[in-house]
Amino acid sequence: MDREFKIVFFIMLLAAVIGAVARLPYLINSEQIVIDPANTQEIVVEKGDTLWGIAKELNIPGKDIRVVIEEIRILNNLEDSTIYPGQILKVPIKQNEIAKR
Repeated sequence: MDREFKIVFFIMLLAAVIGAVARLPYLINSEQIVIDPANTQEIVVEKGDTLWGIAKELNIPGKDIRVVIEEIRILNNLEDSTIYPGQILKVPIKQNEIAKR
């Protein structure tokens, strides 16, 4: 019986872990995305640029970088994260840049 208990416990634990991992994308994207087109700027994609790199460079305080990437994708109607050199992208402006306007 001890062995059976361990097997059942392991299966239940494994199911719980799989369930938690399956919910992870929903938890990551739970931050509401609000985009004000007036608070955007245009940038030109350079060779080697990625959405992750662009979002990281924007360094928007208090925002998860994954949310910034999703904002860029929405602003530019991108189906995925593929971007090309020479492409013009609308990106969010940092809050301190908005204050300077």
